[in-house]
Amino acid sequence: MAALGTEVRHIIEVRNVSGVPVTGLVQANFVVTLRRQDSASLVSGSETVTITEIGSGGYWVTYTPADAAALYLLTVTHALHIVTPDRFEDQVAAGVVPASGPWLSTLANVKRDLKIEKSDDDARISALLESVTRQAERYCGRQLVSAAVTEYLDGQGCRALVLGNPLVTAIASVYESQSQPPVYDATTLLTSGVHYWLQGDGKTGILRRVGRGWSCGTDAVKVIYTAGFTTIPADLERSAVEVIAVKLIKGRTQRYHASTEERAEDGSVIGITRDDITPNALAVWDAYSDRRVA
Repeated sequence: MAALGTEVRHIIEVRNVSGVPVTGLVQANFVVTLRRQDSASLVSGSETVTITEIGSGGYWVTYTPADAAALYLLTVTHALHIVTPDRFEDQVAAGVVPASGPWLSTLANVKRDLKIEKSDDDARISALLESVTRQAERYCGRQLVSAAVTEYLDGQGCRALVLGNPLVTAIASVYESQSQPPVYDATTLLTSGVHYWLQGDGKTGILRRVGRGWSCGTDAVKVIYTAGFTTIPADLERSAVEVIAVKLIKGRTQRYHASTEERAEDGSVIGITRDDITPNALAVWDAYSDRRVA
């Protein structure tokens, strides 16, 4: 299902006759046809179709439908190589529910974009969704998907505390202890607007003290808050889907060895490694590494 005025995304694989992935192709190398079902006939679509490489023989094919309640038929072929899939049908509707967590996309959205109909790989895709989300958040150094965060900070006498995340949507509680070890209870609980305030509607991640500086001492301040996007931006979701697509393509071209995968400190398999992250995805993540992007 596609949404009117929202970019439709498909991923194709290109291989030569020997089954080897073909890289380095540009849009001019493909023959693209976009048609729209109009009553009982097919008419040419006026929308622009864009093809961009993502790696490992994979390519994005995108366009933005302009007609509501229409069925679009898209074909992509190459004169010398095999394109899979080479045909797509997109039914345009009033809207598609955007991703809202707990990951950068949803299982349903990934399967929609990659044209996966069977449920055989649902568990694998779900694991990759979690993995790519964690990779993106580590790379960006911030919480991308909305979640509760508990942070301990040293006051150092300054009036401004910079939280670890720039997009703060809610603060549950703030404690300020003047003793060591710190005490976090009703006697050290602060009141918003009286003792502190959140600068810039939370988009800066800066917590300011009222009347004086924050108390000095290790972990003198404890902040419990919610940070991250409640609705995932389209470019972030697309980056996650792209990385998952490349991982699935690699899985079809080489044997999967769990022992060689990157693992977290607790020994769990991360799934997505830095080698799986495409240049397009890195460019998006670089932008969100900037604290001013909130």
